[in-house]
Amino acid sequence: NNIDYVANGDMTLTPILTKGKVELNGVCEIEITHPFDKEGRWRYLTVDSIVSSPTPWSVKQLFRVYKTVKNLSNIVTYARHIYFDLEKYQLLDVRPTVKTAQQALDIILAETPFTGHSNITTVNTAYYIRRNVIAALASDDDNSFINRWGGERFLDNYNLTINNTIGSDNGVGVEFGYNLSDIEEDIDLDSVVTRIIPVGANEIMLDGNEPWVDSINIGKYREVKAKIWLF
Repeated sequence: NNIDYVANGDMTLTPILTKGKVELNGVCEIEITHPFDKEGRWRYLTVDSIVSSPTPWSVKQLFRVYKTVKNLSNIVTYARHIYFDLEKYQLLDVRPTVKTAQQALDIILAETPFTGHSNITTVNTAYYIRRNVIAALASDDDNSFINRWGGERFLDNYNLTINNTIGSDNGVGVEFGYNLSDIEEDIDLDSVVTRIIPVGANEIMLDGNEPWVDSINIGKYREVKAKIWLF
């Protein structure tokens, strides 16, 4: 299948290999191997860019590139579903109290570009203090949405559905190897942080409505990449 580049206008890519891995309530990633074509399409595959790809459940899902590896003839690009952008959104003090699952999702996702949907009627309460949204939704913590309200996750671009049951796990993963001696460049965005929210002893935080410190390079990235920093 072709992969369409959609971050800065439409550019159809021509990869020689694409593969994906999808797990129910787990990973959702694609890997694209694209040649260094004379048209220069491969140049659009940059870290932090967004690509769209057909999936078993949709003709077009968005994925954000987090890593690229170049060898002598190709660029190998790794991208996660756009849902995982939620890891960079921080909940400083959010407490859905005596709420249905739909109400809790509305509160958790309020400051993000995502919309939540749920048919779960359970009423519960959870506290999210200095937690990123992904952890709030689906971590092992007792307060996580999955542990408080339950459900199975379905990803559809900027729509997040957590219903009683989504369906069976139909994910497909493929493993392969290549000669690492050919690699010339390896770029990984996972360690990049552009906004630090410092927390000191006794949980002391900076005063004001914006208790964080921004990097001078924050404008170089499409999304703010925030992280809680314990001192």
